Amino acid sequence: MYKFRAALVGHASDVRAVAAGICPQGSIITCSRDETARIWTPDSDGVGFTTTQTLRGHTRYVVSTCVMPPGDEFPDGLILTGSNDGNIHVYSHKSSEPLFKLTGHTGTVAALAAGKFGTIVSGSWDCSARVWLGQKCVLTLSGHAAAVWAVAILPGSGLVITGSADKTILAWKTGKVIQKFTGHEDCVRGLALLSEEEFLSCGNDATIRRWNINGTCVQTLYGHSNFVYSVAVLPNGVDLVSAGEDRTVRVWRGGQLDQTINLPAQSVWAVACLQNGDIAAGTSDGVCRVFSAAPERQAPPDIQEVYEQEVAGTQLSKAELGGYKVADLPGKEVLLAPGRRDGQTVMVRDGTNVTCHSWSASEQLWKKVGDVVGASGGSTETSGKVLHDGKEYDYVFTVDIQEGAPPLKLPYNTSEDPWQAAQRFIHKHELSQQFLDTVANFIIKNSGGAGAAAKPPQPSGEYYDPFTGAGRYVPAAGEHHVGAGGADPFTGSGRYVPPGTAMDTTPAPAAAPPASRYFPQNDFVYFDKGNVEGMATKLREFNQRTGDGCHRLEETVLQELTKLAEPTASPAPHHLAMLLRLLDWPKELAFPAIDLLRLAVRNPETCQYFCAEERRPALLAALQRFAQPDSPPANQMLALRATCNLFRHASGERAVMAAREDVSAAALALFPAASRAVEVALATLLLNVAVSLSRAGDLEARAQTLSALGVLLQQLTDGEAQFRALVGFGTLAAAARDMTALARSLEVESVLERLKNVPEPEKVAACARQLEQLVRSS
Repeated sequence: MYKFRAALVGHASDVRAVAAGICPQGSIITCSRDETARIWTPDSDGVGFTTTQTLRGHTRYVVSTCVMPPGDEFPDGLILTGSNDGNIHVYSHKSSEPLFKLTGHTGTVAALAAGKFGTIVSGSWDCSARVWLGQKCVLTLSGHAAAVWAVAILPGSGLVITGSADKTILAWKTGKVIQKFTGHEDCVRGLALLSEEEFLSCGNDATIRRWNINGTCVQTLYGHSNFVYSVAVLPNGVDLVSAGEDRTVRVWRGGQLDQTINLPAQSVWAVACLQNGDIAAGTSDGVCRVFSAAPERQAPPDIQEVYEQEVAGTQLSKAELGGYKVADLPGKEVLLAPGRRDGQTVMVRDGTNVTCHSWSASEQLWKKVGDVVGASGGSTETSGKVLHDGKEYDYVFTVDIQEGAPPLKLPYNTSEDPWQAAQRFIHKHELSQQFLDTVANFIIKNSGGAGAAAKPPQPSGEYYDPFTGAGRYVPAAGEHHVGAGGADPFTGSGRYVPPGTAMDTTPAPAAAPPASRYFPQNDFVYFDKGNVEGMATKLREFNQRTGDGCHRLEETVLQELTKLAEPTASPAPHHLAMLLRLLDWPKELAFPAIDLLRLAVRNPETCQYFCAEERRPALLAALQRFAQPDSPPANQMLALRATCNLFRHASGERAVMAAREDVSAAALALFPAASRAVEVALATLLLNVAVSLSRAGDLEARAQTLSALGVLLQQLTDGEAQFRALVGFGTLAAAARDMTALARSLEVESVLERLKNVPEPEKVAACARQLEQLVRSS
């Protein structure tokens, strides 16, 4: 039986990854949210551990690690760490600074594995895995629709296995998928190899699965009561250990649960098996705890007792345990009867207090694992609340949705946002999103107005736009907006400035007033303002500078083309063909032509012309050419804005969504963005894609875009861009239950915690709070 050996205390935040070290022998590697990794070496007493090296260099939290076996070049092996900063650092155990870095991922490096001959595989939130050799990326594996959380390499065949938030596992050979494994009902979080023919997986569906390499699920292990984050194989190559969100490490032997180890922390993020068979577990309280089945390595009895008391003193919430009536719980007499299985839990009433106990099959006794917080006086008789599905609510309404169908129960607490409660109700019963406002208003009316304060302010008789705090902008006939003058961003002369660039002196719209509901967003967002006169001047100037007859146009033609910027223009086909020709101008001269296109596609006839099947590829190719990282920032911004404006008409929306993957990839490749204006345009584009997918989109497309927005939120610095990305993320997360679960699996909580504290604009913090509530309620 495993017992407590030692606690490795030193990290300032969660221990997110653990690995068995090679050198020094018996060492442990831990990685933490405190942006460091540590090497822990066994003490001379054979029980405790001491930090012998703190590995530094990452700029964000460290989430993954692996050890590369010794080789000719590095006889002591290497230690690899992956971080939220998107980088992989490679260390020797002799230095705190990395020997070298591997860069290329655009999202958190969530998983690492080392193979033969110096091969490394990494998995990232950018939805890809990468194969590295000799400090270079030799293969990019792009096949998952969401973040890659787990990777493994079969040492004999070199087969790469990846597990993802899209619920699937893929096997890769020479960069191609040769097998797909399906069965998990939620995000795949961990992988572990049993042999060349079998491997293990674990996931947010609280299961562990054993697979044949041919795609067959041989066995499913049940026992955890919440997400399973990590799985590892014991040195005998047969038995395994797992860890998860239910505060436990579980030992499985012969395909059966053999022992449940309770820990005094909410999340057990990672588990690793040492070469001597001991178990190391990293937890959310910043500690790595080691357990041993060898008596000589177990802590002395007095330390064991202290650890048991620490576990027993853990505070568990009623919500965590599912809610109950205190009066209905059994008394201490229930502890006289043996449990039915290892890890079985019971809640026991002791006067007005409630304690939680877990059955230890190996010791044949019930062990206290915590006190239930909020249990005293918590019965419905004294609280005045209504019990529903094991939880207490201020109200449980009976709702008739459809004639002839049984009524549905709608639970609600006055501390909730009515729209969040309505969204949860819609997801649970798979109702149309059109019911959202109806259900929310029903809650407000029937709860005596308790949630009325949460309703967003609505301009009288108008659409409420959370981006500006006002009604939607609809251009009047012939109307255009003239921006302020300024220097040309390339030459420093002239007066034309593309709206929103660093030199644009047009006052920004006022921040939206605080509102409680920013998503789901139902309407697209466009960029309508433009300085048509300044643009025309710059077109004439650059037309003279093109220097050859191929690109230069007649002055009269340019004058006619300028009229296309008016939303009510009557475009002639030959003028539209000329506009497409303008987009062939050299990149350094093209920005007024892109701006003209941005304004011109507001016209439905113009948009339909460019998005026709025979011209669509040329249009999108031109926009993507100007949105390349080596293109001037003004080109990048205007190309993104023009793409956003295509969503104004159905033909444009279809064109962008048909090329969604290419458009999104090209946009994300712009990071780090050259300017805040580019950030805003990029966030707006992905927001519009999210709105389109929320109306009609398959799971894979939604998952890819949600993951992209998750990556974006980690990197944006502009407040308006952050807000628009939050709204896009929330719109997709609220679109379906699968999306809400995926949003939780992407672990955006740390990003939301940061954005909740953004002072300006206020809507960023307010939207982050709403999104956090949605993710936590999933």
